[in-house]
Amino acid sequence: FTKFYYQITIDCNNGSCDITINNIQYRYEEEHEIGGSYFKAEDWITDDMAFNKNKTKLLKETGKFRRETIKRVNEIFDSAENIARSH
Repeated sequence: FTKFYYQITIDCNNGSCDITINNIQYRYEEEHEIGGSYFKAEDWITDDMAFNKNKTKLLKETGKFRRETIKRVNEIFDSAENIARSH
C-alpha cells in the first residue's frame, strides 16, 4: 500500500559510475478516502525513529520502512551493477 519515490543521480566518468539516491519519500495508502499519509525517509529511517530507546530492536512500523528502504536501495544498486557488468 506504500508508494516509494526517490531521486536517482548517476554520474559516469572514465568507465565508472557513482549512483546517489536521495529525496526518498513514502506515500502510504494514498488511495484511501482521507488521502493517506506522506513521510520523508530522513524522518523515518533514522536510528532514533526506527529502533527502541535502547537501540536493540527495530520498532514495528518505522523499522519496517527502514528495512524495506534499505532492501529497495540495495536492489537498485545491484541492478545497476549487473547492467554495467553485462556491457
